[in-house]
Amino acid sequence: MTVPHALSTLLSPLLGLGGRTALVTGAAGGIGRACALRLAAAGAEVRAVDRDAAGLEALAEQARDLSGGIEPHVLDLMDLDAAELAAAGADVLVNNTGLPGGLGETENRLIESGVLLSVRRMDTKPAIRRYQASDEAVVVDLWSRASKLAHPFIEGEGEGERARKLREIYLREAENWIAEEAGDVIALLGLLGNEIGGLFVDPRAQGRGVGRALVEHAATLRGELRLGVFEANARARGFYELMGFEEREHQLDEESGHPVIIMVRPAR
Repeated sequence: MTVPHALSTLLSPLLGLGGRTALVTGAAGGIGRACALRLAAAGAEVRAVDRDAAGLEALAEQARDLSGGIEPHVLDLMDLDAAELAAAGADVLVNNTGLPGGLGETENRLIESGVLLSVRRMDTKPAIRRYQASDEAVVVDLWSRASKLAHPFIEGEGEGERARKLREIYLREAENWIAEEAGDVIALLGLLGNEIGGLFVDPRAQGRGVGRALVEHAATLRGELRLGVFEANARARGFYELMGFEEREHQLDEESGHPVIIMVRPAR
């Protein structure tokens, strides 16, 4: 993979990094993967962080003959304590996740001290447009994979009757917005008035700021936003908290029987 020109310019001074430690988030693919390989080639020991275990394994194999090394860390950066621990002692930080909170004090320390390089949120904004009927097949497939990952506690999630309701009700009645990257549909957000009825990001595109971009788009359209999130979906709850949503009430989801937390983000 070729490092994009802008990043190549940023990374060009990082030569002879033997004995240095670099942390690269979102390292299993795209820009994060390219940066990890470039840093390892310069001699750094790279802590490669991502949720994609297979992608990290492939990255480590690709870097096997480089002068530095790749140390895979399968990690969900919504676990801020684990993220801080992974970043501790790093000399170089490439934060490619697009997370609103960054990596806390470790990132601040690197920025303030100017130690080698700190690049924050190297994600690019996705293109956002209205859903079209021709998107149905790819959106249903995306929703199925994302919802199974997010809701393993719901029997039959991502298929059967729930898939039928998505196709025949939600995709027709909600105001649906699509995020695209290089022409590929990577996320769906559905609005019912000022309520986010659903936000689903392709698992392969998660952690790159796509969900954040769609939420901000919805806020631009509606101002105050409301949503319900399953209590058992800790990752989504953490994301919405970082996006400024506050818990207001608890209730049971009529269809699944699982507890749901109602969250509100005031207009800004």
